[in-house]
Amino acid sequence: MKSNRFLTVCLYVFGFLDLFAVALIIPVASRQATNLGASPASVGLVGTIYGILQLISAPLVGRWSDIGGRRSTLLLCLFFTSIGYIFMGLSTSIVHYLLARVPLGIFKHSISITRAYLAEITPKDQRAKVFGYFNGISSIGFIIGPLIGGHLAEMENGFFKVSIVTSAIFAAWFVFVLLFMNEPQHRGLPNTKSVQDFTGGEFNNKFPSSLQTFKEIIKSGHELFFIRFLQGFSATLFRSNFTLSLEQKFDSTPIITGRIISFGSIASALCALGVGRLVQFYGNMPRLYFHSCTLRIIALVLLILAPNIPSFLVFYFLLCMGNSVARICSTNLSIERGKVEDAGALLGLNQSVMSICRTVSPLIAGVSQEVTAEGPAILSVILSIATASLVGTTVLVEKKISDKKKQL
Repeated sequence: MKSNRFLTVCLYVFGFLDLFAVALIIPVASRQATNLGASPASVGLVGTIYGILQLISAPLVGRWSDIGGRRSTLLLCLFFTSIGYIFMGLSTSIVHYLLARVPLGIFKHSISITRAYLAEITPKDQRAKVFGYFNGISSIGFIIGPLIGGHLAEMENGFFKVSIVTSAIFAAWFVFVLLFMNEPQHRGLPNTKSVQDFTGGEFNNKFPSSLQTFKEIIKSGHELFFIRFLQGFSATLFRSNFTLSLEQKFDSTPIITGRIISFGSIASALCALGVGRLVQFYGNMPRLYFHSCTLRIIALVLLILAPNIPSFLVFYFLLCMGNSVARICSTNLSIERGKVEDAGALLGLNQSVMSICRTVSPLIAGVSQEVTAEGPAILSVILSIATASLVGTTVLVEKKISDKKKQL
């Protein structure tokens, strides 16, 4: 038990270091690509290729960790992640830079595998607490990382130094796993009836019912899924090539860019904490959803018009608030439309929608930046207007009709 506690605490630390290491390179990744001769569209293409690799490899790596073991899979992922960041630091052309991103796109799944490992070594009644600590501590790394990365990037050969530090963190984690982590006692997939049903002969009977469940979910709330897609696409478009946009608009240095990214992470965390009370205050989820979508439009327009960084930060906070509220509202309304027992499948479909948005948006954002530096933000405004219009003409109208029926 004591050894599991020690291991759990260590995994908290390395969860923090994982996101810290990734966040180190965020303020300088796009700048390095442009320094190597990439256009905004090429930078976006690199992001889209990375997203496609992540989308394809995630279930395969996860399945391999079920069969081959968490420890061996984690070692493989950490090794190639470390090598990938070294190659990024050594890249001398955009082709080399893109090739360096390939192992990262395929093997950067260390956080997901660590969560699975924690689930296997943690008693069932303590998992929620452990996952809460792990997610909370890890997210701190994404707040601090951009600040440190921005400062390192200002040094001579800054990108190379940031890449080496990032690689060294994953190499240290690799050594820790090699020396101190063992496979959980019940390694891989447990031999439960649900697993037997999935892998055995009964699978053929289960699959049609599962497919029917997804069809019923989409049928019961197809407009909400389309709204969710537009909302997610708008958010990811704005974030794609975000650092490049700051450089083009404000001539932002890596230090300033890192501070802005950290500010956004803190603002999102604070807004997420206050959403619950705001929902209780409103007492009308569809109306709150519509108002949050309207706030997003106003914030995006103000961000486009922002004359300097201080005003940009104020409007950026408003956008973070609108995004946080809109995410909660869309999720709650989707669950209300469906069945409680199908909530897992519903949330899984929502995640798939967001994965598609994150994969496609970098390329579209990059192409729009070829036209104007405000291209991604302008497209985000258009999509946000479409989102708010759909919410106002479907979700809000349905709520009013439902209220009138209750009064009669």
